[in-house]
Amino acid sequence: MEKSVKLYAINELIKQGIKVVKVAYLAVCIINYLGELVMSDFVTDRFFGKKHYKLKIYQSLLSLSMWFLVVAPVVITLNSIYFKVKPLTFIQWKYREGFKMYHTVVDFLLVALVVFLVVGLLLTLRNNYMIKNYYKKQVTYDEKRVAGKAALLEEVYTERFGSVQERQAVKYYSISEEKNFDASFVSDLYQDGGF
Repeated sequence: MEKSVKLYAINELIKQGIKVVKVAYLAVCIINYLGELVMSDFVTDRFFGKKHYKLKIYQSLLSLSMWFLVVAPVVITLNSIYFKVKPLTFIQWKYREGFKMYHTVVDFLLVALVVFLVVGLLLTLRNNYMIKNYYKKQVTYDEKRVAGKAALLEEVYTERFGSVQERQAVKYYSISEEKNFDASFVSDLYQDGGF
């Protein structure tokens, strides 16, 4: 009888392990799919790239374990407060100071929520007022600097791709590799131009 109980327990552990492996495989598939979406926006990260399974597993397990450390105290507290008769977990505390601390924290969070909502509402109203009455009526950027940057870029565009009229008249244009800009070309150009 004792052997059958042990075998049953081992069998259940194997079933749970298979479920965990299936969930992990599904997570890796989702991560790969997200990686393809991210790569389509030209953002690179080894975690979202293809392969790198060790990194994905390590970071996923680390993230899940950290989330467990965040969620576990909340579950234990809610279990102790709201499920006194039939607890959801085997861990439950019953001391008076814990209940007092819980009610103090809830009161603090409610006050913080009210303050956050009031301050957020006031800042939103102020921002809307500023947009309506200030930013639309007044120039908030340096016009000379923007004009200088535009002239600098126009000069480079004309040198590389022809005049404005030529560029606007062409319906299809293929740029050779030599005429392509580097990633930092424009910022370097602005820096060299004194902007």
